[in-house]
Amino acid sequence: MLRSAGSQLIRQSVAPSSHRAYTSAFRSWTAFRGLIWEDIYFDATDSDADKIQALLEFVAWCAKKGNQAGTIASKLSAVLHFHRVNLQMELPTASPLIKRALKGVTRSHVAAGTPKRIRRPISWDTLLGGQGLVSSWGPGGRVFWLSLALGYFFVARSDEIFASPTGVVHPVHCLTRGDVALFAGGRRLTSLQWHQATSIEVYFRGHKGDQAQQGSIIVRTRDDAWGTRSGVGAGGGAVALIVELMSVYPTLPESAPLSSYRYGNEVKVWGYTEALGALRQVVAKAGEDPSEVALHSLRIGAATTLAAGGEVPQRVIQREGRWKSSESSKVYTRNNPEDAGIVSRKLAETGRMGQRQPGQGTVWGRTP
Repeated sequence: MLRSAGSQLIRQSVAPSSHRAYTSAFRSWTAFRGLIWEDIYFDATDSDADKIQALLEFVAWCAKKGNQAGTIASKLSAVLHFHRVNLQMELPTASPLIKRALKGVTRSHVAAGTPKRIRRPISWDTLLGGQGLVSSWGPGGRVFWLSLALGYFFVARSDEIFASPTGVVHPVHCLTRGDVALFAGGRRLTSLQWHQATSIEVYFRGHKGDQAQQGSIIVRTRDDAWGTRSGVGAGGGAVALIVELMSVYPTLPESAPLSSYRYGNEVKVWGYTEALGALRQVVAKAGEDPSEVALHSLRIGAATTLAAGGEVPQRVIQREGRWKSSESSKVYTRNNPEDAGIVSRKLAETGRMGQRQPGQGTVWGRTP
């Protein structure tokens, strides 16, 4: 009984979405072991050397099928996960030999000229240019565009805004209307007063990096609720977006996701597949390659914009994107023209070092 309880705790250590991903990846291991007439689970009598050899053969089999190193590493993680859950067994998936084999896979793809998957950042200018497509998206089209823009302004993951490809709304991650509070100064506003908002608070109840579901509250502000700079495309930013998004269908229940819209008597939610298609239309309209973007490009674009020029500290970027570590957030930032300009200007400046060289004039003399 305690053994079963231990397995259940191990299973609960990963999010349901991660467990589903492991289940999918584990199918490759099941297929491989079936081909060589071996059980899908190692035996307690198998030595580490035997396990490493079997795992290396699996890596080679996956590589032969065209999998890249990252994909194979994910499949190895799945094998480890199910051995932990079902047998409480550790596997040497982090063995130096396994790591070298994965490096070999990477080098073989480089040598073969395998194209890398590219995820380009999406800019606010690109999103603004896509507003002309709203009418072609049918009922709820404006909500659709506002939801895409929301993904950018909140550095959001796709499941925080949209339903899954199968139409399932994540019960914790997906933002609902009840997760948003609008304020004018310190006064919370009712639906009839939303247009007066100068700040908003959005409660992320949980997300991929928050397994304990501690949640986080993200605040956005605008200088003025009125005038030429209060609108969506004129400086009103996330506050203007939320005000308009909430106001398109003001009578929707608080439990409705932010990407909800009315279709006759039904309440529908925009999903991942439709959102990706729409985003690629926006990118194509801007004259860029739509195959190089995904919904994650909104998150990449927001992080890159925040990092540009170095005005926003890395800790702030990490907090706003709800990353577990600053290293994780750095993966999402791309090179940008603003940083390139700073580097060029700094290197072209004269007189900054003066005539004195490092170490010159000290008791140690001039250092090389």
